[in-house]
Amino acid sequence: MPSATKTAIIPLLLASVFLTPATATRADERETYRQILNQQKSQQELYIKRLDLLPGKKKIEDLLRVASDQGKLTLKSPLFGAAEQMKNRQMRAEVEGFEGFCTLMVQPINNGQYYFTFSNMAYPNMEGVTNFSISMQPGYLQISKNHSSQSKNYTINLMQTQNRSMFGQPDGIQLNVYGADNAGRVAVSINLSEPDFTTLRRKHPREVDQYLRPLLRELKLENLFAVDEGMAWQVFSEEWKGDQEIAAKLKALLPGLEGDAYSDRETARQAIRKLGSEAALVIYRMDRSGLTPEQNCQLDSVLSTYSFMSRPEAQRLTSDVDFLLDCLYSDNPEVRGIAARHLKQTVHRDVAVDPKTDYDTRVAHVEALRGELGRGGATTQPVGKG
Repeated sequence: MPSATKTAIIPLLLASVFLTPATATRADERETYRQILNQQKSQQELYIKRLDLLPGKKKIEDLLRVASDQGKLTLKSPLFGAAEQMKNRQMRAEVEGFEGFCTLMVQPINNGQYYFTFSNMAYPNMEGVTNFSISMQPGYLQISKNHSSQSKNYTINLMQTQNRSMFGQPDGIQLNVYGADNAGRVAVSINLSEPDFTTLRRKHPREVDQYLRPLLRELKLENLFAVDEGMAWQVFSEEWKGDQEIAAKLKALLPGLEGDAYSDRETARQAIRKLGSEAALVIYRMDRSGLTPEQNCQLDSVLSTYSFMSRPEAQRLTSDVDFLLDCLYSDNPEVRGIAARHLKQTVHRDVAVDPKTDYDTRVAHVEALRGELGRGGATTQPVGKG
């Protein structure tokens, strides 16, 4: 055999000696892990099949609807009407867009309050286990995703609490993200806390877009990123027409805010507060330079119950691409139209908005536009694949 051929063969033989066992070991480990997952999945399937099945294939909105109301997240379910029949029972459901196993519970508590939980357990490509869960009880709402695989694990958790100080929990909303490999090396650890969902989005857009937005998209909850009208009109205040009747009532109440008697001032302030968010927007955009210190103090007190942003922040958002895209989710066609005009000026391209389109079509349009503009959501997996 020629010496050159011998020289070429020796490294190949060495490679086969030193690499093949390790490669085989890793392959064996993956196969063992898959077998464990298959066994776990089979056991879970046996349990799930014992549960009563909700009739018909469901959309997620048939089971739950999460909305944002003045910065606070709220969960309602069409199933609340059947809560008495469903109490003390875990049920299964087939849900469009969700692989694996979906289960839920609806439990009436009292005074029109409910305990609700929805869970989806899946085994994507038999490479790991992913669990989505949404749970609610009075004063508490949690939306989370957990994933574990042979090499990595991660958790994304959004938790909102209200009136929970007696349980040692602060009121507000928290976003927690944790990702690590199974050797304990931490890839990401994020813990954010804000008074409400609107403030969380405004103050932490990078973390929200990177982790929370894709999670809510997977759960078909993109509507939570629809900018509420109060926030939209803060940003588009120059284009807001408002309610002239509300504005007139507010103007008539202003003299009472500087009355000699405390009772007169308090009566006027409470009357303004009862005019609601429309009046608050009038106060937000009005020129208050001619008012007395007392009047300004009373108006500030009214505004303090709302989540208003600073004027510079509102001005910045008029050309913020992600904010303008989120406005296109809005149910209000006027908000969508104004946002589309601002977006066109910002990205220098036509942005078509159909004022009569339904919600699902709007979502598909916005997500397509987001991708075209390079604003597509990242994966919710903080530590890569696996």
